[in-house]
Amino acid sequence: MNSAVFAESPAGTGRLAGGNPLVIVWRRRGLFILAAAVVFAAAMLALVTLPVRYLASGSIIVAEPETGLSYPPAGWAQKVGDPADLESQLLMVRSPRILRKVMDAPGVADLVATECAHSFKIPFVGTPCSALQPGSAELLDYLQARYSFIGAGRSRVITIGYSSFDPDIARDMANVLINVFLEDHRRGLMENRSTAAKSLEEEMLRLDGEIARADAEIQAYRSEKGLMQGANASVTSERLTTISQQLASAETARDAVEAILSTVKSGGNVAALPAVLESRAVADIKQRLAMASEEAEAAAVVLGPRHPRLRSLQGQVATLKHGLDAEIRIVVASAEKRFDAASETAKALRTQMDKAKTDVSASLGDETAIEQMVRDVGVKRAQYAALYDKRKGLESEERAMLGSTRLVSLAERPLKRFFPKTAPFVAGGAALALMAGVGAALLRDRWQPAAPDGTRPVGPAIIARFPKTAGTGDLRYDLAAAADNPTVQVALKRLLADIEGRCRSVLLLSAFAGQGRSFTAMALATAAADAGRRVLLVEGDMRAPQLGDAFGVHPRVVLQDVLEGRAVPQAALIRLDAPGVDVIAAGPAATDPADLLAGPGMAGLLDWAKSYDLVVFDSPALDRHMDAGLIAVRVDGVLCCTGEDDLRSAEMIVRRLGNLGANMLGLVSTQARLAEREIPQSMETGHRRRM
Repeated sequence: MNSAVFAESPAGTGRLAGGNPLVIVWRRRGLFILAAAVVFAAAMLALVTLPVRYLASGSIIVAEPETGLSYPPAGWAQKVGDPADLESQLLMVRSPRILRKVMDAPGVADLVATECAHSFKIPFVGTPCSALQPGSAELLDYLQARYSFIGAGRSRVITIGYSSFDPDIARDMANVLINVFLEDHRRGLMENRSTAAKSLEEEMLRLDGEIARADAEIQAYRSEKGLMQGANASVTSERLTTISQQLASAETARDAVEAILSTVKSGGNVAALPAVLESRAVADIKQRLAMASEEAEAAAVVLGPRHPRLRSLQGQVATLKHGLDAEIRIVVASAEKRFDAASETAKALRTQMDKAKTDVSASLGDETAIEQMVRDVGVKRAQYAALYDKRKGLESEERAMLGSTRLVSLAERPLKRFFPKTAPFVAGGAALALMAGVGAALLRDRWQPAAPDGTRPVGPAIIARFPKTAGTGDLRYDLAAAADNPTVQVALKRLLADIEGRCRSVLLLSAFAGQGRSFTAMALATAAADAGRRVLLVEGDMRAPQLGDAFGVHPRVVLQDVLEGRAVPQAALIRLDAPGVDVIAAGPAATDPADLLAGPGMAGLLDWAKSYDLVVFDSPALDRHMDAGLIAVRVDGVLCCTGEDDLRSAEMIVRRLGNLGANMLGLVSTQARLAEREIPQSMETGHRRRM
């Protein structure tokens, strides 16, 4: 709980009503329902009474590339790459200049007059319809309030909408602005385009004329000097190149034939020369000679040396060898003739090449002049090409910029109302109703009135009252006396009934010593055992333990051993005079048990104690140490014992522990001044306990 504000019910049986908002709302549920109902009814009334409006919207797209362009022009690429372009178009479309053009569009004045005449108006608020004249500032403000513009970011789409009570008027007014903006955009982009294109065209015509005149001068000069142009160079240069190539071929052929003749003259192997090997006749004779030689060798093995068949084969071999020699001589003779022809050809070509070189040298100066003229013409052609590219780019950019703002869709007649919408109104009304109900309950709880007697504000609930007794200081004797006191027994039964079902483990604490904390813990544990419950009593006051001295028991295993992990909880159990109550004594006084109470040993003890129906913890007074606070945040519920003169201190403890997360069940008054009607006249006490 964040706070601890309680209300006491009649007869001391009130329930804890802490600072938990849900608890507060439940306590103030009547106010919550009333406030929520009023707010929700107001929202539903607004839903049915507010004037209905329709929103018609159309869309345009900015910087869309022109279909069919082979490359993106620079102007279009710049627009696509500029993230602020969409914002600039939004500023343009909502600018007063465009809206004034809308005001001048045909039919707009009649649409506005019809809309204004039938619109819902608050008396003495807003602009009268008579002031909405074409060109007036009032009409401009009127249109600005009803037009809406939305940019769709990277998709470059602008949505233009108009809100009106009449769906037809909303559609027509939205389409008027879309058409006006598109037309204005196209006209603006076309300004100065024709002037730039005309200037480029005039410059291109001038360069074209100069290039034509220069080409004519070059051709006339060539004709005059006899320097006709070939495929790749001048005719003289190409002729010199051709003669050089022919001369090289003739000399190569002559050198090859000369190599054959040198082999013949030196007596080398003429049959191995390439010219002989390439001869078809020589190849045929060699093939026939090889076949005849094989047959003669085969016959010599079988037939005798004088056999006619063998002699015939040997004659064929001799004839073929003679024919081979004759054919080789023919090849050699042919080589000599080719050598003579190649020599004559090379000589003639060399003479022609010398003459061609002379001609080329003579025309070198004229060719240099022509090359200079050609270079000048080339520069002008490059300028012409650059101007042509600029003009083409300008035309492409012009086409692209004409399409940079295009219509996506015109507005259509809306079928559903834009405002008010049922679902958002119902959801919003429900949310506002919930917040109003909760707020009303919390505010009412914050400024709650004083108690009926007017003595103090309503404080923590006193869920049990024990009568003020003399008290001997002997815990064992006081418990025995309480067993014979019907008033105490009734209070214990009420206390047990109040906490039963709400918590399994409960801590008894007090602001000061001597306020009946240990007495109430023992009495509550005994009452629960008498009711048939399995009860565990843990003496959590480890700084000033008193159970051992009061009952004369000093167990070997105590709470400190369990919390330090030296023993299991089962080993620390002891039984006092009260049947059905298991007790874990604190043992000797500890100097600083805070670490043990906040450590894992306490969590283990609580987990082990889940088998009991009720676990009751005693604790030291809070005016000296905060040990009780360490236990309070771990148990299911906390009871604060106090005297009626110390209620202020008890209220402070309840609130502080509640802020720490402790479940404060209420107060137990151990020094109550009971009225006569609160003291029972008789009761069945059962057996009497002596501890």
